[in-house]
Amino acid sequence: MNKKYILILCILGGLLGVSLLVGVSYAYYMVSVLQTNKNIVRSSCLNLEITNEENVIRLEKQIPIMNEEGKNLTPYTFTINNTCNSMMAYSLNLEELEGSTLASKYIMTMVNDKSYVNMASLSSTDNYYANSVESRVLVTGSLGANASVDYSLRLWMDEDTPLTSEAMNKSFRTKVVVVATPTNTVNFDYTGTEQVFTAPADGKYKIELWGAQGGSDYSGVKASLGGYVSGNILLKAQEKLYVYVGESPRYGSMSCYESNPNTAFNSSHFGTCAVGGGATDVRTAIGSDWDDFNSLKSRIMVAGGGGGGIYIGNGGASGGLIGYPGIGFNSTVSYSIGTGGTQNGSSFGKSLEATTMGGGGYYAGNSGSGANAGGGSSFISGHDGCDAIKEESTENNIIHTGQSVHYSGMHFTDTVMIDGEGYKWTTEKGEYTGMPSHDGAGTMKGNAGNGFARITYIGNDK
Repeated sequence: MNKKYILILCILGGLLGVSLLVGVSYAYYMVSVLQTNKNIVRSSCLNLEITNEENVIRLEKQIPIMNEEGKNLTPYTFTINNTCNSMMAYSLNLEELEGSTLASKYIMTMVNDKSYVNMASLSSTDNYYANSVESRVLVTGSLGANASVDYSLRLWMDEDTPLTSEAMNKSFRTKVVVVATPTNTVNFDYTGTEQVFTAPADGKYKIELWGAQGGSDYSGVKASLGGYVSGNILLKAQEKLYVYVGESPRYGSMSCYESNPNTAFNSSHFGTCAVGGGATDVRTAIGSDWDDFNSLKSRIMVAGGGGGGIYIGNGGASGGLIGYPGIGFNSTVSYSIGTGGTQNGSSFGKSLEATTMGGGGYYAGNSGSGANAGGGSSFISGHDGCDAIKEESTENNIIHTGQSVHYSGMHFTDTVMIDGEGYKWTTEKGEYTGMPSHDGAGTMKGNAGNGFARITYIGNDK
């Protein structure tokens, strides 16, 4: 059960296996990356193959380009197949090779036509290729027995790459590495896109989610913490769920009111000062982006993120059923403190544009004006006190049922909901308990940093 299967892809003829050797030159752009043969990498359980050998990344005469241009590049596509009779947890990593002279912070990545992410902002992991100097996690996920998953990958130079010696006449060399492990438990870190869970067998699964910590402006305000939810659910073999792990915005990324907005995955696309932490959730449907409404309304479980903060005090911690309000404000200007998200508020699934942004959640925390924002609320289908929406709801007309079970009928038992201050919620706020740490070895008040998710196969008992 502890054996790992490592699959290395490269896109360059002459290397054994499926290779992706990407060269990027800034100033002298003479790189041609071609795949001439359909190569397959095999292990005892996994089969990794190029599904369209004509549809590969070509980097020729590269220069920094706008992200909108990068999104339209022709992607490299491949499929991961699990030929085992057990669930496999996998990580799709991008490893920078020895000899690369262009820093990874100048490389943008995009997986499956979703949100683009700077490579340096991705979570770091162990290097598996012998000549790697840095490894970043593009995607994590799981595959049930005999299941498969398709991926597309785009890489380009960041539009903000400077015209300096730090970036000129440099090259970037990388490989894509897939690391897989047989397991009953799958962990999901933040990746900036949805992640797929495929149930390996009929049975009961425990799902645990941690929401992300809220961000702050350049003043260094203490940020608010994310919440925790868990519950057991029955799934059928090969049934798919989509996991969205919330992002914690960077501290001090820019001053207020600069032209480029602060953003956070699964929280907000825009904030002039501080952005709330992203919610972590599980959905039955995906969309063109994380805030696609039809995807948002398919959520069956949500752990709220903490609110953004800009002044003395901090943003509100994530909920339970209701998020905490922001604490503190600028007494010299007109202000309003953001309240916490609820079960039927005004900002379903994402924060509204403002100076400080509320935390992501079932309903996002309310934004603050000259003050700190509220934390997002949590949701569990089947948890008393939750208020599910009707399937016929639209983005401009959300209709609630007054009942806790999601319109899909999918619901959890043995539910637990703990807010970002460590208090347990049933139909109302209860006693302080703290929440489980990610490794399960202890407890903590609330979740700091990016969100996190874990799915564990319990067994086929009903």
